Amino acid sequence: MDLIQLAKRQEDSIPGARLICFFEKWFPVYQIELRLRVQDPGEVQIISWFLLRLIDEGIYQLDQMAMFLGIPQQTAQSGLRELEMLGYIVVVPTLTSRLYKLTDRGRGVLEENRIVKQREEHFTVKLDATTGAVHHYFSVDTVSPGKRLFGDDEVIRPYLPFPSSLADVAHRLPDIRRVYKEFRLTKVGESGQVTLDEIVEVDAVSTHYRKLRLLVFLTDDQTYRFQVFDRDQLLPEYEEPLLRMAEAGMDIWQMEEQPHGLFKEDESAASLTFPQMPEPLSGTDSHEAILPTGHHQQVRQEDGRSPVGAAAPREVEVTPLTTTDHFAVMQQSFALGRERVIIISPWVAKAVVRELLPDMEAFLQRKGELWIGYGYTNEDERRRKQTEDAIAYLKKQLPYATFFPVLLGNTHQKILICDSDYVVVGSYNWLSFRGDRKRGFVAETSVMIRNREVVQQYAKMVQRQLNQGRG
Repeated sequence: MDLIQLAKRQEDSIPGARLICFFEKWFPVYQIELRLRVQDPGEVQIISWFLLRLIDEGIYQLDQMAMFLGIPQQTAQSGLRELEMLGYIVVVPTLTSRLYKLTDRGRGVLEENRIVKQREEHFTVKLDATTGAVHHYFSVDTVSPGKRLFGDDEVIRPYLPFPSSLADVAHRLPDIRRVYKEFRLTKVGESGQVTLDEIVEVDAVSTHYRKLRLLVFLTDDQTYRFQVFDRDQLLPEYEEPLLRMAEAGMDIWQMEEQPHGLFKEDESAASLTFPQMPEPLSGTDSHEAILPTGHHQQVRQEDGRSPVGAAAPREVEVTPLTTTDHFAVMQQSFALGRERVIIISPWVAKAVVRELLPDMEAFLQRKGELWIGYGYTNEDERRRKQTEDAIAYLKKQLPYATFFPVLLGNTHQKILICDSDYVVVGSYNWLSFRGDRKRGFVAETSVMIRNREVVQQYAKMVQRQLNQGRG
């Protein structure tokens, strides 16, 4: 389910509220590398257990313990050294000898009737900067800033401060204990006997980002409600912190197309300029040029009704896209595409495709086919060289058998096709323009068409061009 379909499904989901905008946004997640002290009931020398019992019975000297057990003093010394390292006993020097006494930890071990070793290990968790939820490293997919450039308008502001010290993390020890236990059970396959004792140190913290879908509603009382989705799964834990951020007057993200005081109480609903959810256009009158032949050549009687036996037109959903919609649609195509994504773009810019690289690679790793048709005959040398360099960069970065860059050399088309789900046609140069107001804004318009037969007609036409091009 794509973002627009999700928005339509949720449009009336909150009584007394209307959907005013919807986005895909990157939510911050703190990746925290920890050094932990854990307790491990691992194997210890059996002699150590007997020595611990003897000390508890009041036998404190090495020679007496060795004599009682009938073992060499060297063997007894080795067991006592192990108990001392585990923190179960301490050595008390006297004028004539050394005495071995139990610690509180040692008494606790005897009460539990088991010896537990302590050791340090490294463990990485992810702390959601909006909800405060703690996850183990493998349970939440995130992207690091090193793999993608994030614009301020794409990123949700963090609700929680950056955890820069041990004190910032220590109060989350119960949650980290729970996550550590889950990790041992699910990833290591242990029975949960190894337990987290304490956090020794925070080795490193970095901010990563998780891509989610955000729907914003305005209630009749002029308050905001939020819904956050991972694809089509609702994540209700995000609503409360986002509400608190809104009530505090925080800009939840840098809103280029909305008024600066969007979340201030004195703003009225009439002053908001959120982009409204586009309504699909359907029918045969205004879009005959893009309908299949059998659909728009329907014979009509003089009264406007279709004659008996004439086929009713199949539903065609047409959604207009503004300049800033296109890049998100392209990313959506790579995220949701199953078999094939085709992009026809006369020009290609390295800065744009570098930003798309993680999305392209993820799609190719799922064995999807990515076709890029490029090249315009009447272009200057500088722009031609820019396109060639960008394509060479893509070929180097995407060494996949299902990646097909094709030099058309004579195209001024701007087309994107995702499987048989939709085709987008218009004026937007897909791979040479970011569509970001902060990077030089040019008005571009396209339409997204959802109709399997229409999409297949476009795909067949474009594939013929690609087959005639040069790879």
